[in-house]
Amino acid sequence: MNLAPYLAIATALLLGACSSSDDSPDTLTPDGTSELAPDGDDQPVLSSTPGGDTSAIAGYWDGSQNDNEERYFIIADNGLWTEYFLSLEGNTPGNCYWMADTQTLTPEDPAANEYSLADGRALAMSTDDARTALTVEYVIEERATEVWPAIVGRVPEDLPLCTE
Repeated sequence: MNLAPYLAIATALLLGACSSSDDSPDTLTPDGTSELAPDGDDQPVLSSTPGGDTSAIAGYWDGSQNDNEERYFIIADNGLWTEYFLSLEGNTPGNCYWMADTQTLTPEDPAANEYSLADGRALAMSTDDARTALTVEYVIEERATEVWPAIVGRVPEDLPLCTE
């Protein structure tokens, strides 16, 4: 009895069962780039524990003017970073904001104003003497240096959050 045809069929079935078929829909990351949605618990959880003293750059900052997308950043004194982005898609474009998960901001080299985020971004940040602007330089990414004005007289809770 020749088992070769049966072995070939069994091998094909086995290989087909082992292949990855990620049918997850595409999602947008907070920076607007597309990526495949992670399957369940495979998504890494970013650290959201305080990262240290970031009082030198703490505040509510408007990072909108540089990339034509409305976005705001909260830097807490204790090394926590939260981002808000205007919704550009879905049922409510332009009517609400997405809040990214708060993540750890760690002072790396205070003398050089260097910080790192839990998501891997490395930034050099400093405020002007009046604390009316935050200068942000992306250390690893090739992006232009940005200057974010301070938001005065408003609080993040003023932003309507998207629910879906």
